[in-house]
Amino acid sequence: MPRYFFNIRDRTGLIDDPDGDEVASVAAVQVLAKAIVDDILGNPGTYGDPQAWQRRSFEITDETGDIVLVVPFDDRVADD
Repeated sequence: MPRYFFNIRDRTGLIDDPDGDEVASVAAVQVLAKAIVDDILGNPGTYGDPQAWQRRSFEITDETGDIVLVVPFDDRVADD
């Protein structure tokens, strides 16, 4: 199964995901990324101020380092 890395981009740079996750497809990566963002934004006691997270995005790369998907956290707020 392919491995994808859920790196976080913010205004200061990129926070690398050193381990990645094995996920079946890019479509499944998108579903997983949106679920993680929903969890982060929905649990401020654990993850901090949702407003700060809204300025970040997942920059998801494959095993070769190519960006396969970008998921802005603020898009999840707009979807609600």
